[in-house]
Amino acid sequence: WSQLQYLGIATVPITLFILTLYFSGYRNCLNIKINSLLAIVPIIALAFIFSNGTHHLFWKETSLVSAGKYFLMEIKYGIVFYIFAGYIYSLIIISFVVLIKTLIQKIKLFRLQSIILISALSITSLSNILYVLRLLPFKNFDITPIALTISSVLLTYGIVYLKIGNIIPLKQMPKIDDKKDFSVIINNQNMLLSISPLGLKILNMDLQSIIGKDIKEAIPGAKKFIEMEFISRLNY
Repeated sequence: WSQLQYLGIATVPITLFILTLYFSGYRNCLNIKINSLLAIVPIIALAFIFSNGTHHLFWKETSLVSAGKYFLMEIKYGIVFYIFAGYIYSLIIISFVVLIKTLIQKIKLFRLQSIILISALSITSLSNILYVLRLLPFKNFDITPIALTISSVLLTYGIVYLKIGNIIPLKQMPKIDDKKDFSVIINNQNMLLSISPLGLKILNMDLQSIIGKDIKEAIPGAKKFIEMEFISRLNY
């Protein structure tokens, strides 16, 4: 079980990091090559984990200790564990910095998306840190798998209901004159990302209430605006 749980511990932080970059508008930095490079350390760590019995570089020593009616595993970590942990925590710190910047978004939906991602990261990282530093009431009880499950539920909620990945904040807005231009910005799925202040005034709409909706549902006669080239489409 100790080995199998690291399948989740090794993959979830990487997934969160990639999702954070994509969500925060850094999707141009992500490609198959970059994603593959990010996976190198976890793959090597997993190889050491499943072969630990021959070298003891990930876990130096493991033993069962009594905790009342139960027996828990006491672990002394090796050098490979600390290298792996340092890598994972570095990705988590970078993710926090990026998400905090995104949290200042004025649109409520984007703030909620940021809060979901920050919560998922916090639960996962805090639980693991408390376990590694032996700060939990049951020092040898690893709550990381439970934390990963909670984080996964939060992410599922964010993806399904808040459309994380489909509707993301715009890192760089197209160059428009807010006072003179009537501009609507959508993605490849025709979801509304932004409308210029003049557009909101003319349509008598509130951006908070229509962000993320299909343009055909949110704006009557949307086809006419597309034909008149009032609508900008972002390719993602």
